[in-house]
Amino acid sequence: MKKSFAAATVTVASAALAVIVSLVAGFSFDGGRALAAAQSVAPGDLLVYDVTLDVQLYALGKASAHSNTRVTSGAGTETISIDRIVSDGTALARMTISYRGTTDGRPVSIVRSWRAELAPDGEIHFVGAPPSLGDDLDQALTYINGLTKGLQARSLASGAAWTVKEPLGSSSGSMIIKSKVTGVQQYQGYRAFVIEQNGSGAFTQSVDGTPSVGSIAMGGTVYYDGADRILIGGAARGQTEMALAHADISHISATTMVNIRLRSWHHAPVVRPAAPAPTASAASIAPSAEPGTSPGSEPAATPTPAYTPAPQSTTTPSPISTGN
Repeated sequence: MKKSFAAATVTVASAALAVIVSLVAGFSFDGGRALAAAQSVAPGDLLVYDVTLDVQLYALGKASAHSNTRVTSGAGTETISIDRIVSDGTALARMTISYRGTTDGRPVSIVRSWRAELAPDGEIHFVGAPPSLGDDLDQALTYINGLTKGLQARSLASGAAWTVKEPLGSSSGSMIIKSKVTGVQQYQGYRAFVIEQNGSGAFTQSVDGTPSVGSIAMGGTVYYDGADRILIGGAARGQTEMALAHADISHISATTMVNIRLRSWHHAPVVRPAAPAPTASAASIAPSAEPGTSPGSEPAATPTPAYTPAPQSTTTPSPISTGN
C-alpha cells in the first residue's frame, strides 16, 4: 500500500535533503571541515561570521495534487571563541550559532552552543555530540566548515588548480570538484586569495524503498587569507535533481544557496611585560643627594606602565555574491 501524499512528500523531501547534505559536505577542498586554522588564532580571540541560507525544494507529483514546495531562508551568525592552544597546536573553542528565518512561512529561531576543537590542519572536531539544528541549517554549516581544510599545504599562486573526487555520503555515486585560484584582492580588509569551485556528479538513492537516480551541480567562490590562514568569505549555489520510480512523487528539484563572510575578528589584548624591578647595589641603596651635602646616586626610574592596545575589528561593507 502506498503512503499518503503528505507522508510520501515528507519522506522524499527528507531523503533529498539528506543527499544534498552529503553532497554539500563533499563540496570542499579536501573533504574536511574548518573555519579558521588553529595556528592563526590565539587564546581570547573572537571570530564572528555572518551566514545566510536559502533552500527551495520542489516535489513534483504524477498528479497535480501530489506536487508540493518547501522554502527555507534565514540569516544568522557563527561565533568562535578561542579558549586556549594546546601543545600540538589544537585550538580549544566554544562555537555558538544564532539564527533566525522561516520554513514555509513559519518562523524559526535557533541559538545553540557547543565545545569544539580546531585541529592544526584546519579540521574542526565537535567535543561530544553537536546539537541538531535542522536539515537545512546543518547542511549549510557542513558546507561552511569544509571550505579551508588543506589550503595551508597548497600552492595558491594565481592560476593554480586541482581536482578532487568526493563520495556522496550514503548514496552510490561521486562528485568531481575542480578548484582554481583566480587572483588576489582586498576583501573585508584582508588580502584574500579568490578561489573558484565547480563540481558535478551523479548518484543513485533509495527513498523509502523507491529507487531514484539524481544529479548534482554546484558552483562557488571562496575568499581565503593565506597569511592569517582564515576564511574571509564564501558562497555556493547547488542544484540537485532526483527522479523517482513507482511513487506518487516523481521528481525532486532542490536549490541551495549558502553565503558566509567574516564580520569581525576581535584579537585578544596583547600586554607587554612590565620592566623588571632594579636589583640592589651600592649605587641603588646610596642616599639621595640633599642640599648642602655631597652628590649621591640619582633616584631609581619609575617603571613604565604596561601597554594594552584596544581590540581590533573589521567591518563588512557588503554581502558576497552567490557562486556560479
